[in-house]
Amino acid sequence: MGLIELYCIFALSTGIASWYLFYLSALREAGQQGIDSPTLNHPIFSSLVYIVIASFLAPFVFPPIIFQGAGERFRQGLLNSMLSKD
Repeated sequence: MGLIELYCIFALSTGIASWYLFYLSALREAGQQGIDSPTLNHPIFSSLVYIVIASFLAPFVFPPIIFQGAGERFRQGLLNSMLSKD
């Protein structure tokens, strides 16, 4: 297996792990607070967009997966962006 294939596997698995660990929990918490936003109205589409973007930015998304403190700040930032009125 070449380096390109290995990197694609790394990027896709990082995107999916980031979605599961951070985005999904922030999406659920924002939904429980009753926020009305396009992200919450179309969760499948917004999740697919998040996975694609996180896969492209995998080297930058990987450290919050590994380090708990950085991961909590990353999840809190996602939640704050979902809860904002803008």
